[in-house]
Amino acid sequence: MQIKLVPTLIIATLLAGCSGAPSESEVRDALSREMTLQTPSFLQVDIPGVVAKIKVLGCSKADTSGYLCDIQGVEGQVSGMRFIKTDKGWSVARK
Repeated sequence: MQIKLVPTLIIATLLAGCSGAPSESEVRDALSREMTLQTPSFLQVDIPGVVAKIKVLGCSKADTSGYLCDIQGVEGQVSGMRFIKTDKGWSVARK
């Protein structure tokens, strides 16, 4: 009985890691990609430096798809953003 339980627990753990809200590093990666796309090249913005200071306060399942995450910015402002899982990882959802 115990021998059958071990593979089941391993599979459950692996599946749990595949689903759920994005991690803080996944949110930062998605924000970095989004900021790179949205920031004109003539502006000299330290995107990695800005993204490193962002804090994820928490995420919850969105009503539509993806996850709503509360993000604290560099100057302490808090905003909500929706993230969706794509074939390239997590992305910031545009409305």
